[in-house]
Amino acid sequence: MRKLIQFFITHGSLFAYLCYAAICLILLFTFNPYQQSVYFSSAARISGSVYALSGTVTGYFGLQKANRELLAQNGKLQSELAVLRNTLALREAEDTLSRWVVPAVYPARVIVAKIVNNSVANKNNYITIDKGRSDGVVPEMGIVDQNGVVGVISTSSSGYAVALSLLNPNLRISCKVQGSENIGSLIWTGEDTRHAILEELTTNAVVNVGDTIVTSGFSSAFPEGLTVGYVVDAKKKREKFFSVKVRLAADFSTLNFVQVVDNRRPLEQKQIEEEAHRYE
Repeated sequence: MRKLIQFFITHGSLFAYLCYAAICLILLFTFNPYQQSVYFSSAARISGSVYALSGTVTGYFGLQKANRELLAQNGKLQSELAVLRNTLALREAEDTLSRWVVPAVYPARVIVAKIVNNSVANKNNYITIDKGRSDGVVPEMGIVDQNGVVGVISTSSSGYAVALSLLNPNLRISCKVQGSENIGSLIWTGEDTRHAILEELTTNAVVNVGDTIVTSGFSSAFPEGLTVGYVVDAKKKREKFFSVKVRLAADFSTLNFVQVVDNRRPLEQKQIEEEAHRYE
């Protein structure tokens, strides 16, 4: 306390000067209109600058928060847009395929699926779709697109399934020339992605370039009459058999949506056929 009193005594003249100066300024700006107007205009200008600076700083941090909120909303909208686009594409695919499907050809239901992986350049090619056991997709079901036969399901999980593509030499499809009852086996030889060979077709069959090759119905994967491809060449391979070059109807480089064909044979038929094969 003594030091504080000593400080005021030591600097008393300075404090007295400041007090007199403050009183003079108050009297000056209070009783003189011109100085008063100068004071208020200067004060307004200074306070305006201060408020503007404060607003800029506050606005900057406010913009950061608003930007984060906008980014979150944008991400949500992008996700919703992706879902809507996928739903729309699925609906369009269903409409396209449903117009192509002939009810008489399909004795059972079909399941529309999207292809999520598709190989065409390998020796053994596979197709992965976004439907699995939970959707009713099981092995030995066939898959087709709006153009024709695509492959056969080989394995399935809860949400996905993998199919042997027609571009896989391990897959053989029982086929015939449309309008004929002569049966052969279609197999891919690995030469190119647009053609396969129909083998074991007897020479008494009538085959012309341009004829349509369809499923025979002798397979649990496909009903009879589904388009597989078109004849581009036919020559005698052995004494009693043709070798028919077939241009595949499906374009495997542009596959997008497909239908899974639920054409499973009745349980009784399947059991008796399996029983017969045991004695071969």
